Amino acid sequence: MKTIFLLFTILFYHCNILPGSENKDNNEQGIQSLLVLSATSPTSRTNSSPSATCTAGSGTTCSSPPCLNICFRFNSEQERLGNTGKIASIPTGNAGQNPNFKLIAAHYYEMSQNALTPLGGGNILFQPATVTDTSYPATDVKRNAFNFADLNKTKEYDIALSVPIKNITPATYQYLRISLAYQEYDVSLRINNTAVGSLDFTGRLSSFVGVNTYITQYTNNDETVAVNGFKAQGYWYFNPSAITVSGFPINPTSSTGQSPGTTVVNPIFATSPIPSGSCVVTNSFDSPITITGTETKDINIVASLSTNKSFEWKDLNGNGIWEPAEGETVVDMGLRGIKFTVY
Repeated sequence: MKTIFLLFTILFYHCNILPGSENKDNNEQGIQSLLVLSATSPTSRTNSSPSATCTAGSGTTCSSPPCLNICFRFNSEQERLGNTGKIASIPTGNAGQNPNFKLIAAHYYEMSQNALTPLGGGNILFQPATVTDTSYPATDVKRNAFNFADLNKTKEYDIALSVPIKNITPATYQYLRISLAYQEYDVSLRINNTAVGSLDFTGRLSSFVGVNTYITQYTNNDETVAVNGFKAQGYWYFNPSAITVSGFPINPTSSTGQSPGTTVVNPIFATSPIPSGSCVVTNSFDSPITITGTETKDINIVASLSTNKSFEWKDLNGNGIWEPAEGETVVDMGLRGIKFTVY
């Protein structure tokens, strides 16, 4: 059987603020690399009931209830926000699509009392052990890498974190900070000028957005990818899906690379800055959470992540279709907002 192999190069560019990219309003260029959502924007918070609730999934709740449980929702209809937490449209010359999320993982969770609380000054709910990357000096945040094997990779609504409420310091908390480490999703693309014409298909993207990650290996669809080393923020691997056209299998090759940055959104950077290279997602609760230490029931938090056109590229011909082989480079893979529902 005849097999056609398509070889193309996918260029992933800096996901920070770039000339012509969407985050140009309000002098957003040059903000530190992280994803933080506005604590004051009315579009970034909600007190409505979740459309679905957190489930145990493949994990379990804490061993000493009552528990504080956190799960993720992927919402392509949620507001699309820019760096300062305001509504952000796609700039002229770019296009975007809603990626189909499969998995997500975070390596840091913290509840903070207010906008003046420095990162690490709140109640840290989870932070895994680190692996030392000696290629960085002791003062560099990238020296302390996270082990990919230690991360809890979860599907939508599966509980990602569950901690005993009794372990949380009694206080009133206005903010939740989550440092995202890994995203896995499908995107659509087109390859032109093949032996059988233009072809539309999907592919699986593995995106490592944590500050620095030690990886032995990971899976992407049907592939096992061996790394056995450190990967700085922005490392990605793209695995296009095979398709069949007129009885002939089409097997595009996989691609890997390093994006030099991740979208930065931090409306409280003036009062609570984040180290460069972080991927911290921050927002306020609609109503502050007060921990008394006498709780008898679980507290559940659905963290809804905006995937609204979160995969963005330079659309050179204006057709709204990602065509990497035509030189259409990715300019942003950052999530476009977060809001919390507590029940």
